[in-house]
This record gives sequence, structure tokens and C-alpha cells, in this order.
Amino acid sequence: MLKQYIPLIAAIILLFCGALFTYFESIYLQDQAAEIGPDASKIIMWMWVFRIVTMLFVGIGAAFLYLLLRRIVNP
Repeated sequence: MLKQYIPLIAAIILLFCGALFTYFESIYLQDQAAEIGPDASKIIMWMWVFRIVTMLFVGIGAAFLYLLLRRIVNP
């Protein structure tokens, strides 16, 4: 029964792992920007790009999780 959901479960896991990675990367970039000081505008821009990508991963992962739960509850 759950074999048909394995690709969806794998996609959810990968999306949430990608969200964690990009979030931690944005924290690293924020620390680097703090060390460099006022000349770190490009680093700050990339930090926000990574945070936007994080939100996209979380949003898509949550939508897939909702789809999975809906399919399991109402077969």
C-alpha cells in the first residue's frame, strides 16, 4: 500500500533537507557579512537569495506533505 507513496516521501525528505541546507548556508553568509562589515552588500544579497530558496523549499515540501496526508487519509 505505501509502496506507491515512496517517490512522494523521498521528494518531501529531499525538499526539507534542502531547506535545512540553504537555511544554514544563509546563516553562514550572514556571519561572513558581519565579519566583513559595510562592504558586504553582495554577501547580504546572496544571504537573502538563500533564504528565499529556503522558503520555496519549505512551501513546496509542505504542499507535498499535505498531498501525501490527503491521499493516505482519503484513498
